Amino acid sequence: MSALLGIIGFLGLLTGLILFIISIFSDISKKFGAIIAIIGFVFINLSNFPKTALYGLFGFLAIIVGIIMLIVYLAREKPVKNSIIVIVIGFISFLGAVSTPTESTNDKEETTAESVEVQEKVNEPEEVVSEEIIEETEEVSVETTDEKEEPVEDVIGIGDTIVINDVHYVVNKVTSANNVGGEYGKEAISQFTIINLTVQNEQNEAIKVDSDQFQLISGERTYEASGSAGIYANEDYDFFYTEINPGVALTGNIVFDVPADLKNLELHIQNDRWSNDPGIVYLQ
Repeated sequence: MSALLGIIGFLGLLTGLILFIISIFSDISKKFGAIIAIIGFVFINLSNFPKTALYGLFGFLAIIVGIIMLIVYLAREKPVKNSIIVIVIGFISFLGAVSTPTESTNDKEETTAESVEVQEKVNEPEEVVSEEIIEETEEVSVETTDEKEEPVEDVIGIGDTIVINDVHYVVNKVTSANNVGGEYGKEAISQFTIINLTVQNEQNEAIKVDSDQFQLISGERTYEASGSAGIYANEDYDFFYTEINPGVALTGNIVFDVPADLKNLELHIQNDRWSNDPGIVYLQ
């Protein structure tokens, strides 16, 4: 791709200069040739072609075009403003190309100096290298020891208290049933997993418990609480949507209609249904 850009740029530059010369002796607009030459010059700069040689060629051709324009305009007794501009641009490009190799020489000298430094480092005694390796090994060992000493987070299970935003939750027990509420209650589609939970409010304002705050997780599967089954499972009082004042605790049942063979159950609790950092209670 780079080579193609360079070729297109060179041909465009050459074509533009030729059209510029032809425009002197014909009705072709000089702007047409100038635009093509500029586009070619841009393409050359986008490529990886050796720009020194191309800039030199561009400068040489521009000088020739400018001289031809100057001679023709003098012969026709017309203004020579445009031809002088072309000659000046040609000299600038040509001088820029000539001065570039000096920078390349400096780059080579810097590269040679860097190579000498690398060779000196390679030739350093093996004992020094060995001491550095031993020091690095000791540092890695210390870091590894520090990582092992980091405390492991406590696992919250049945009977343990988990605190989320000053609200205390305790799972008292987990039971299973095919029906809640008796004869006029609700039958499970699969099997009800009933979680008896105590909620104690230690915030400064009253809160309400919502079934949407709780999810049952088994592996990669997520199960939502059954709000209607929860109503039948809390016959004595309405556990959900009841205001719990500061310092007051309330106990009730959360019901999930799930398959009977679920393993590695986790209860995820969120004070805010939009929260991405729930509290987790491991039920198995």
